[in-house]
Amino acid sequence: MVRPRVDAKLRHGQEVAPTISGLLVALLWGCADAGLVPPDAGADARQPPPPCEAIAPTSCPGPPPRWVDVQPIFATRCAVCHGNVPGHWPLDTYTHVVDWSVEIRGLVLSCEMPPPDSEFSMTLEERQLILQWLRCNAPR
Repeated sequence: MVRPRVDAKLRHGQEVAPTISGLLVALLWGCADAGLVPPDAGADARQPPPPCEAIAPTSCPGPPPRWVDVQPIFATRCAVCHGNVPGHWPLDTYTHVVDWSVEIRGLVLSCEMPPPDSEFSMTLEERQLILQWLRCNAPR
């Protein structure tokens, strides 16, 4: 990297080093709080998602939930984005869901999926039913 000499002058007589320093300070000042609050946030500022209250079941209830019980949840909450789309985690069949069951359990338990700000968010009851179904080894 070529460094300008401290005594180098611009065409109109200003020194180069203070000009570069001034630009750097202005850049850092402008970026200092970028993205924290959008300029039009006002009363509509996004609130953090509510805490996740899903609890991992420690035992399988009797009778266990079956695929027929959880399939509508996957169809309306998951397959909308994770349908039969190549390369996008398809979750529209029993086999697809079982293949991803470990990942699904973690994402449902942490309330990461569906994303909290999604129009397809899941109720706590739906989350618990899926977690129970997975705890019972995903019976058909």
